[in-house]
Amino acid sequence: MKRRAKKAAREPPEQTEWRNLVRLDAVQDFAAWLSESQQGWEMDALKEGELLRAHKHGRRIVVVWDKRRGATVCPRAVMALWYAFVFDTSD
Repeated sequence: MKRRAKKAAREPPEQTEWRNLVRLDAVQDFAAWLSESQQGWEMDALKEGELLRAHKHGRRIVVVWDKRRGATVCPRAVMALWYAFVFDTSD
């Protein structure tokens, strides 16, 4: 086995989705925070199974509801925004 292949085998895979990060009871507040002029995100029409859909400068973010898992699911970009929201709205 080559050196690079060994290193890749030892490293954990990159996490690309987060489950149950965005709280279901805070989705509307999160959407309102994203829509503020400081954040500049524009809300889009939801598609089936989506709780939040927004875009800004060609970047689209989505939070979906996974019925099977009973959890919200979002990509890394939403994770970063979620933590900014939590920090910004905490007392």
